[in-house]
Amino acid sequence: MNSLSCESPVRDNGLQIYAVLNLHETPRKLLSKDNKSNFYCHFALPLPKQVVVFAVGEWERPSGKRRKALHNSFFCKVESPKSSPKNNNLSSLFLTPSTPYSPCVKREVPSGRWGFFMCSIDDSKTVMIGGQGAKQQMVKDSLWVVSTKSGEAFFSQPSSTGSTGADRRMGHFFFYDPESKVIFVYGGSKNNFFFSDVHKLDTKTWTWSLSQTVGKAPTRAYHSCNLFFGELWVFGGVYPNPDPQPFFCSNDMYVMSLEAKNWYTLFFSSLKPLPRSGHTACLVDDRLVMFGGWDAPTCFNDLFFFDLTIMEYTQPSTTGTHPSPRSWHTAVTLPGKLFLIHGGYNGIKTLSDCFLFFFSLTWTGIKTPESLYARAGHSALLLQQGEDTQEEIVIFGGGDNLGEFFNDFTSFSPQELD
Repeated sequence: MNSLSCESPVRDNGLQIYAVLNLHETPRKLLSKDNKSNFYCHFALPLPKQVVVFAVGEWERPSGKRRKALHNSFFCKVESPKSSPKNNNLSSLFLTPSTPYSPCVKREVPSGRWGFFMCSIDDSKTVMIGGQGAKQQMVKDSLWVVSTKSGEAFFSQPSSTGSTGADRRMGHFFFYDPESKVIFVYGGSKNNFFFSDVHKLDTKTWTWSLSQTVGKAPTRAYHSCNLFFGELWVFGGVYPNPDPQPFFCSNDMYVMSLEAKNWYTLFFSSLKPLPRSGHTACLVDDRLVMFGGWDAPTCFNDLFFFDLTIMEYTQPSTTGTHPSPRSWHTAVTLPGKLFLIHGGYNGIKTLSDCFLFFFSLTWTGIKTPESLYARAGHSALLLQQGEDTQEEIVIFGGGDNLGEFFNDFTSFSPQELD
C-alpha cells in the first residue's frame, strides 16, 4: 500500500482536496485530521507514474494574508511502504472513498454516515433517514431524498415539520406504505439509549408525527424490519439489559398491525436462528430470507428462511462460494435471484466483497468496482430500469470502523467473478 500526503498551512474554509491516480477513475477525496493541516490518501500497488492533486473551495493562510494560488501552498509526495503487505486485499481497508461526480461542480450531497437507512418510495425516489457521522455524532442533515430517474443520483433535502426526533438516531429501520404514502420509522439508538417508538413521516407534506401503539413494543436497534400485508415484522436486534451485561441480542419475532396499531409476539417450539443483530432479512414473495449478523464475539454466515404463511423457519443447504461471517452488511433483492449482499464487518475488519444468492440455493461471488471500498453500516438499492437493461445496484455511505465515514454514491452491474 502507498500513501499520498499533502501538507498545507491553510485554514479549512470548505476546502476539499482530490487526487487523480488514473484517468479512467473518478477523483479520490483526500482525508484529513481535525487540524486540517495534513491530507492523505492510501492506494494499492503498483505506484502510478503521475498523480494529479487539485482542490475545490477557498483557503487562506492562518495569518490572514491574502489567498494565493493553491499550487504554491502545499507539498505533495508519494510514500512507499516500509514493507510490502503480504495480502493486497487488506489495502481496501484504508482507501479513501471516491467521489462519483465531478468535484469541480458543486452539488448538494449528504454528509458521511453509517447506521442510516434508505427506502424507495417510488420507482425513481428513495428516502434516507438518520445515521451517525464524524466524532460519533448523529448527523444533522438527517433527511434526504435521492432521485435516480435520469440514471444518476441527485440529492435534495425536503423541509420537514413537527420533528419527533426519529431522524436523529442510528440502527433504526423504516418502511414505506404506498397506500397512505407514509413512512413508518421504528426503533434505533442514540448515545446508548434504545428506542421502541414508532414514528410517521407523511411524504405528501413531509410532516412528522408519533404513532401511538398498543401492547408491549420491543426496544430494539440493529434489527430487521419488513412490511407484509399490513403488518410490521421485526426480528432480532440489540436491546438494553441491566448490568453487568448492558446489551443483549434477541432472536424473537414481533409483529405490529398498522391498522390496529397493536404489538404481539410469535413463539416457536422448533428451529429458529440464534440471537443476533446487524443481520439482513429480505422479503421475497411470502418468505423472509435472513443472513448473517452477530452476537459478540460470534459473527454468523448462516441463512434462514421464514415462511410468513405458516410461521415456520427452515435452514436450507446451500452450495457455491459462501460469504464469510459478517454483520452490518447491506442486502437488496433482485429480480430472478433472491438477493445480493455487500461488505459488512466480521469483528476484526470491514469487508469489500459481494455475493449473489440464487433461487437454486447457490452463492456466487460478484465483481465490484475498485472505487467501492470496504465498509459497513451502508445501504444499497436497485435502480429501476427497462426490461432490456442490465440491473444496476447503487451503494451509499457506511464507515470503515476506524473513524472514517463515507458519502460516496457508487453504482455497478453485478457480474460473476471469473
